Amino acid sequence: MTLRTMGIYRAFLAEMPRIRIVPPSVLVEDGLAIRRGEREIRVRFLSRGNTAGDLVVHLPAVGVVATGDLLVHPIPFSFGSYLGEWIETLDRVKALGATVMMPGHGELQRDTRYLSSVQELLGAVRAQMRDAVAKGTDAGAGARGAGPGGLPRTFRRRRPGTQPAVH
Repeated sequence: MTLRTMGIYRAFLAEMPRIRIVPPSVLVEDGLAIRRGEREIRVRFLSRGNTAGDLVVHLPAVGVVATGDLLVHPIPFSFGSYLGEWIETLDRVKALGATVMMPGHGELQRDTRYLSSVQELLGAVRAQMRDAVAKGTDAGAGARGAGPGGLPRTFRRRRPGTQPAVH
């Protein structure tokens, strides 16, 4: 852990006593439609992916969807996520037909190429874990043994003068 990272953690811990948790006043099970003037805003639960409560905000009239952490650019992250459902949830995001996707972090996406690459990555990870479990390897050991084989090129970084590498 770097000194900078330790400083960030210390600052966070110092702020924690002042954090006030405010429960939601509206719960979304499947979806919620909001009208703002002539504009329709749809808040949708398409299924689990990065978390159990991933919501997307869709503005169908202008072809925009905010994906939250279902889609993060340039590198997706996953901690306690739902890899078994995430790919299909991203299919549902695609089915919305948006021409602009606003990820939870990173650059706007103006087509579905990056989303498809994330699906390919998730599929590769899922396949590696299935293979490890089929061989009798426990999940922890399977995760530690997972390697770059089969990962999409999108997630391979090229260092000057070297072959592409996954980091």
